[in-house]
Amino acid sequence: MARKQKLIAVVVIGAQNIFLQIADITSRQIIESVHYDIDLGEDIFSEKVIHSQTVNEISTALFSVQQLLTDYQVPETQCYATHSFHEADNGEFVRDQLFERTGFQITWLSQSQEALFRSQATNAYMGDFPEIIAKNAVLIDISSGSVELTAYSSGKFIFSRNLKLGHCGFMKSCGTLRLPSPIMWGFYEIMWPVNWWTLSACCLILAKCIM
Repeated sequence: MARKQKLIAVVVIGAQNIFLQIADITSRQIIESVHYDIDLGEDIFSEKVIHSQTVNEISTALFSVQQLLTDYQVPETQCYATHSFHEADNGEFVRDQLFERTGFQITWLSQSQEALFRSQATNAYMGDFPEIIAKNAVLIDISSGSVELTAYSSGKFIFSRNLKLGHCGFMKSCGTLRLPSPIMWGFYEIMWPVNWWTLSACCLILAKCIM
């Protein structure tokens, strides 16, 4: 007899995307995975406030998320926002606005929590992760607003450092340059379209090779 599905959903509001994953915890399989583009990071990294147009974009995306949750009849949903969201001066106000509009109770994630979840996810999705960190390895996560370095040695966590060097902030800083060099244009071409989860995995393997 087939086991009955037990669904749970997780929504994460990041600097550039809203991610939704619906999983069946009985079979431990992802049932649905979607994302919606938003301009949250551009607001925060340029002016430290979230504009009303961006709030409307987030609301529209969350309404689409709600429809999917209804279609799948998901009984439990957890909604999180990454640290870039609550770095905005009006972050708390926007969170209350979104709750009033959509009903989603948004929980802040700290940088340390993000680093922990990222390491757990890497461990789950990379079957050889224990072997990679058995000696010396560095997990490098390049996100919109920062670069997170997580070091391992002998299979154990050693330290984590966060650098405010994300590509959104970098591109804002370079926006004042009148004549970017060919190297800068190369950086734009490389960094802008890259999926940062994929890049993090590549950097992890590279770090192991050079250490």
